[in-house]
Amino acid sequence: INIPGEDGGYALHEQLLDGRSEEEFVRFLLLHNQGAVSIPDDDGWLPLHFACMWRPLSIVKLVYDACPMALHRQNDGGRTPLDIARCQNKEEVVAFLEALLELERQAREISQPDGNGQLPIQRVLRSSEAQAYGCCQS
Repeated sequence: INIPGEDGGYALHEQLLDGRSEEEFVRFLLLHNQGAVSIPDDDGWLPLHFACMWRPLSIVKLVYDACPMALHRQNDGGRTPLDIARCQNKEEVVAFLEALLELERQAREISQPDGNGQLPIQRVLRSSEAQAYGCCQS
């Protein structure tokens, strides 16, 4: 489980590449060799790349949850897991990965200060306080 094969892949890589991936076995491999999920094979493929190419959404989710940063990694061919899912016409997987990217974008957006150095939440709170104060003045 913990020794890479000739192509640099671990048992997790091979299991996701092989057509017999059982969800419980993937869970077992993720549990017993947690580091392998973030190690690319000799072609730069992470387990998430393999999952997006060959596995159903349930397994893609398992692998993503174990290594979220893999969503942004490119293999040696310059392809991300999302690129691979698109090439394979895996609509459910594409929708899932695009939703994750949108959530990340929104999280970045709400954590960016404006020109006055205020975060969006600070502007909302200040506006709410002003409205509440205005209501009390009547």
